[in-house]
Amino acid sequence: QIKWEYSHLGVSKPVISNGTIYVLGGRDEGPFGAFGVVAAVDTESGQEKWTWEPENLNTMSAPTISNGMVFIAAKEEYSNRDPNKPDDPKYFFYALDEATGQVKWSINNDLRGYYECYVSASENQVYFLMGTGNVRNPLIAVDINSGKELWSYEGPERKPTIGEELAQEAGMEGIGPDISQPSISNGVVYITTT
Repeated sequence: QIKWEYSHLGVSKPVISNGTIYVLGGRDEGPFGAFGVVAAVDTESGQEKWTWEPENLNTMSAPTISNGMVFIAAKEEYSNRDPNKPDDPKYFFYALDEATGQVKWSINNDLRGYYECYVSASENQVYFLMGTGNVRNPLIAVDINSGKELWSYEGPERKPTIGEELAQEAGMEGIGPDISQPSISNGVVYITTT
């Protein structure tokens, strides 16, 4: 039996914290899916608590919750990108207040990448792993309260996948790297990437 429904064009897995479900969705359904809006919804009633939409950006990571904050990665909308680098948009990172959706801090450090970005958090740090489609897929760690970068790892050198090589031979764009959400245990960050 359906308890309630909430229409949001969701494209990420839902994340639940303190009686609220957080989901990434969009303004409208485009050719590559719906992007752009984060919504917080009451788990009991299905009532919307708040939404957040970054200006001229597409949200692109499932929400991650820690220390009363919601962490999101976003990248430039196609229409707002550098015309000399249309397939190489800039990444932006945000921490939102879990209760209100207000921005607590944001990061714009000129990192670029066409593919997905995964976000994880520990008690004191937030980790962003980026699928850039380039030789390496960088991981950065920031302070959870201020957003200040603490350290970064450029990632192991990767070779093109068979799919990328076939796409390049056919004059098409590659399918991009395979990466997954970082896992944290006992002060160690574990990542997988091709």
